[in-house]
Amino acid sequence: DADLPRLAVALLVRAAPPLVVDGFLRYHLATGFEKIWMYFDAPHEDAEAIAVAEACARATRGGVQVTRCTKKWWDKLRASDASRYVARGRRAAAEAEAAEVAGEDVTFFQKWRTERRMYEELDTGDVQARQAVVVDLALCAAQREGFDYCFHIDVDELFYCPRAADRRDARRHFARRVPAGADQVRFLNLEVVPPFQVNDWFSEADVFKVNRLHVRGRKGGLVEKFRAKRRADRRGRRERLGAAGDFALLKANSRDPAQCPDVLAPEPFLEITDRVGEARIATARILRDAGVEVPRPPPRADAPTRTLDEMLEDADADEDFAAAWARASKRAASRPPKPPKPPRSKGEEPKDDGFDPDRDPIECYFNAYENGKSACRLRPPPARPPLAGVHGFLPTDGAAAVGADSADEPLAPVILHFANCGFDYWKRKYEVLGDFPTPDADADPEDRPGMVNNMRSHVASRELVVKLAESGAPEERTAAGDLLTSFYNTWVAMDQHGEKPYLAAYGLLVKLDFPRRLLKEARDAGGWPACRRAAFVPPPTTFLGVLEEAPSPPRLARRTQWRVVHGPRVVSRSRPSVKAAPVHTYKKGELLWGARVTPNGFAAVADAHSEAGAYVLVDATHLGHGILLEKNESPELDAGACLDCFRAPCCCAVVASYEGWRRLPGM
Repeated sequence: DADLPRLAVALLVRAAPPLVVDGFLRYHLATGFEKIWMYFDAPHEDAEAIAVAEACARATRGGVQVTRCTKKWWDKLRASDASRYVARGRRAAAEAEAAEVAGEDVTFFQKWRTERRMYEELDTGDVQARQAVVVDLALCAAQREGFDYCFHIDVDELFYCPRAADRRDARRHFARRVPAGADQVRFLNLEVVPPFQVNDWFSEADVFKVNRLHVRGRKGGLVEKFRAKRRADRRGRRERLGAAGDFALLKANSRDPAQCPDVLAPEPFLEITDRVGEARIATARILRDAGVEVPRPPPRADAPTRTLDEMLEDADADEDFAAAWARASKRAASRPPKPPKPPRSKGEEPKDDGFDPDRDPIECYFNAYENGKSACRLRPPPARPPLAGVHGFLPTDGAAAVGADSADEPLAPVILHFANCGFDYWKRKYEVLGDFPTPDADADPEDRPGMVNNMRSHVASRELVVKLAESGAPEERTAAGDLLTSFYNTWVAMDQHGEKPYLAAYGLLVKLDFPRRLLKEARDAGGWPACRRAAFVPPPTTFLGVLEEAPSPPRLARRTQWRVVHGPRVVSRSRPSVKAAPVHTYKKGELLWGARVTPNGFAAVADAHSEAGAYVLVDATHLGHGILLEKNESPELDAGACLDCFRAPCCCAVVASYEGWRRLPGM
């Protein structure tokens, strides 16, 4: 276990059934997570769930840390400097207001714009702001306790590794597959297709929709464009991470396989899901006529070209799915190409021909997010954890923005999202959220009401639950209740129009029963899973205050000090080539630290001015410029510098964290 990274989870919990909390804790403790920080945002409502979590905390001797986020707790937090979001947001708001009253420039406070916004949204009860604040507390605590990675996932999510070798110990995936240079790793999510009534989410629901970013589509289709863009993004990430010594690993994992080999849609993904929308026309019209208003969907490039009869024909549950696939492929191949659109005149606004309010008022596939969740790498001090977001971590406060995207890796881990699992929980969830505001997508972020999202299924659920709450007469409540049931069966449970067999015919549904089997084993064994706790000795390092600026963590070891001997200046390049883009200039006589010398004679700068790295040519005699850099045999060090890493304060542990894990047997 000493050769494996230490994993932690942080989450904000509200209105979670006790059995779900029990399953969440058992699953993650049994799959290699060492500690779980749970913040209960409404402890007066979740007494039973808190009792479950505290029982687990006692049994695992600190494997779970439970915090009751009462009003008194929030008031105390807002008055303290425990959270970077709160401390900085409070100061930025106060000083910006004072500067504005005095007529002074408030530009300085823009650097804490996100923190200020989070701080101000706490009073509104904004869920995402409260999540970010409590996860920031957990990140700082996890770093102090020596953890290597921390997830921010919700109580309705499980981290699942498809590889059999990693499935019961997620630490092995991070040790084997995650580049040491990555400061966060994104894992895409699958969304559950739940039964109408379910009590134990993780044991009773096991059918999931595949994320569309895992799907291969027809060349030139929407999905392939997404994948092409991601490939280009990864090339840039590989260059940056290559400077940390991980280029070979990244190159080996740069292939572009699908998550599931069977997920090869013969037609553009959008056309497949549009047919689901066609089948739901009647239900959608009922909702529209009842006054359910949702935001306008984004423009669609491809309008559906298939009849409802054809869709229902393909969705016959009793036939071989291969036959439905073959018919769809044949029809797609025989369909004539669409005529090219006439060019728009200069200044003409693009026309949205694909929008039909009768056909597509709500999503036809995922009801919640599809951009996944992230794990954050916690570097040792004096590096500082990045600020937490909902789906990722922010490149602020000295933390790097370099991330790794696992979407195209073979058998990449995923987040199993048990969204809206069970009608009763779904209804209760939107009763708790209440009549939240709908942000204007075109408005300035500063003017939007809170950080709520405008996913159409999310907003439609709010409209229906609010309509039920506002209904007075018995017949009105019955009609509103029928609308809720019809909506849930159609858009969440997908039980009304043959959507399940139709999507299964295209390989867009997968069945995963590992959580059920694991939880059955854990519960049959009795007690709680043993915590896989690693020994940790806190380093003798002073942690920075919440208002102090954190330096960017060094990625490369300082090994050789060079002096610039060519004048008036020399230029560092983004790659070890004289044709690469310039990064920084050094004046004659200036000192710089190098990590190594490349085979073609460039010194890799240890303290680069770019995440992609920087290189300076040592000898340019062959170019007619003579020697540019000269080795300084008696290095000049800062006061109090460490004699191993040549930095003050000591950064040996930070640099070592970029050098990777010790290899496991068989790696």
